[in-house]
Amino acid sequence: MARISAIRDRLASYLAGELALADFNQWLAANTWNIHQAGEPDAEELVYAIELRLAEHSAGHLTTADLNRELLTFVARYTIDLDRSRITTKSSDEILRIPLLAVA
Repeated sequence: MARISAIRDRLASYLAGELALADFNQWLAANTWNIHQAGEPDAEELVYAIELRLAEHSAGHLTTADLNRELLTFVARYTIDLDRSRITTKSSDEILRIPLLAVA
């Protein structure tokens, strides 16, 4: 089961052009198919949001540029939950320096 940080890292790899969309989609499906059992509501919400955008893209409702723009928001913003004992983040500057595919 993929953790939220692994999902964001893999998504960032796709947006940076290091991973094809089909490969990202396949990885996401294989590693999050039972995300509802992980006990991580934030990871579950992230996966469902990504899957929705992927479905909209597959149905032709989002262009690739629109898809990438929407997916970028999932790696550029982080929510910090102070009730947890461990917080892992990356700076927005670090994420935004990745070369983006078809976002312009």
